[in-house]
Amino acid sequence: MEGLGSRQCMIAMVTFILILLGAVVYCLGWGSSEEISKWCAAPPTFQRSSNASIAVLISGLDNRFTYNNVGPSPTLFKDTDVFIVLERTSSSVDSGCWSAPCPVAPPYAIDEKSVVSAFEQRGARSVVLRFVSYDTYNADRNPYPRNKRMLDLRRRVFELSNPVNYTHFLYLREDNCFFDADFSAVNLGSLCGRIDEACYAVDSHCDGWGIPDKLFYLNRKAAEIMFTQIPTRNVDHDNTEGRIKNTMQSHGVCATRVDFRRGDVRFVEGASDICLSRYYAECNSGDHMLVTCRAPVAADDDGGDSTPLVAGAAAGGILVLLVAGYVFNRQRRTTTSNATENAGRLLLPRILRLQA
Repeated sequence: MEGLGSRQCMIAMVTFILILLGAVVYCLGWGSSEEISKWCAAPPTFQRSSNASIAVLISGLDNRFTYNNVGPSPTLFKDTDVFIVLERTSSSVDSGCWSAPCPVAPPYAIDEKSVVSAFEQRGARSVVLRFVSYDTYNADRNPYPRNKRMLDLRRRVFELSNPVNYTHFLYLREDNCFFDADFSAVNLGSLCGRIDEACYAVDSHCDGWGIPDKLFYLNRKAAEIMFTQIPTRNVDHDNTEGRIKNTMQSHGVCATRVDFRRGDVRFVEGASDICLSRYYAECNSGDHMLVTCRAPVAADDDGGDSTPLVAGAAAGGILVLLVAGYVFNRQRRTTTSNATENAGRLLLPRILRLQA
């Protein structure tokens, strides 16, 4: 029983090291979704397709909707019809974000007149905006899971466009920003030129959770699969990326990966301009002028990102405790053994005298 503590410490140390190795392997990309995702061949060069009628679909939360910062291109939505469905949130701060700093509402109005004007200035032929009330998803004691609401909003915006038989769709999350000044949705027509079989394109970055869901360019056949195969309310799932990947692959539809030269932007507390989400840093194209979001810092703080330091300190502290525990148990065993030996030396002469 004396060696039980040291054996437990050794087991704990080995387990901890294996966990660290597993995390390193995952971060290096071993076992990435490349092994389980089905990809099409490389896409052709962007060029306008004369037979494509394109609808732009946008959905998300109103306090993340950075429509005035969607990109510098004046022809971004030229010759397209734009459909938008947003959930009205109960707060100006998205407190349910995955990583701090959380987005705060943009410093401009999110109403029909302002939104329509902004998209028309970028070439849109028409703009339709609808809001879904907060109570729609949170009215009872069993509210929709966050990712389920995201999928449902996409279904709603697709249905909003259905009266017109568009051949193609550009779906965007509410916080997309296109970096290039000459990007235009109508130049995507050649990506899925055929309309007799399902085809869709996703961003070439950010595929660690399944199929990247920041942006989709689809023909109608693919859109009817993606936006109508929504699970019922009582069916849960891990994330939207995994749900979309499984849905599309179950229908034999592969994805084309394209660098759309985009990123996920937001306003955060204490910042005067948009910044790129730190949580989705690997999802953004390079060669841009935007900065990564940082949480507000104290006056005596240098403003650096302390997350790696905190994580490293925590891991180091755990390792030190495990080593200290192991050394303590070794020392206790040695002390116990020495005490037993010394006691034997003291008792032996007495035993010999008694025997004599």
